[in-house]
Amino acid sequence: MNLKSRIDYLCHINGVTIDELDIPSEEIKMLEKGLIQLPPSSIQYLSEYFDRPVSYFADHKMTDQYLHNLLQKLQNALFAGVKRDIDTVVTEIEFYQPIPSLHQEMIYHLLLTVYHYQKQMFEHAAWIEDNYLSYFLDKSNDFIKHNKMFDKALFHYLAMKYHCHGNLEESDRYVEELFELAQGVEIVRLNTSECVVNIKSRRQRARTTC
Repeated sequence: MNLKSRIDYLCHINGVTIDELDIPSEEIKMLEKGLIQLPPSSIQYLSEYFDRPVSYFADHKMTDQYLHNLLQKLQNALFAGVKRDIDTVVTEIEFYQPIPSLHQEMIYHLLLTVYHYQKQMFEHAAWIEDNYLSYFLDKSNDFIKHNKMFDKALFHYLAMKYHCHGNLEESDRYVEELFELAQGVEIVRLNTSECVVNIKSRRQRARTTC
């Protein structure tokens, strides 16, 4: 998960190739390996080319504390299935778009995909998987900043995804991973075991439509 992946993603959704950008290929290669930071001139160029704020490229390693709190609230609401809280927090996070932090943007897209799975909006979930997550998850783990929030979002996403692809054994494995991460933590109104049952019950209801 690095800035090169974000540039690949932006090229994809804008119908261009990275070779068409006015940035030296050697600079791109070194960026992919995490050896350099983009110089201000390249950041300004990307900002203008893709119509994104400079912070989207310059602050990709920064963490916004208020956004962190919102993501945590969304994660807890998804875990407990509190629909009213979920819709409210998603709306509030959308005001942050585009999210400068690569790490926080990744967590949000994982949680947003879970949200779409829970609402049985499978086309929306597939779009995020094909047009965003595939550019970041299929990378070396060296570029993925693992922490408890990221891992919970990833395991929740994988549990929902594998269930809807009919791989119930793999889905249950990630539900158990999620359970282990949440041990001893009270999530919204439910305790951990109730949350896991809640997830499994939602997946069961979705069985015929996945």
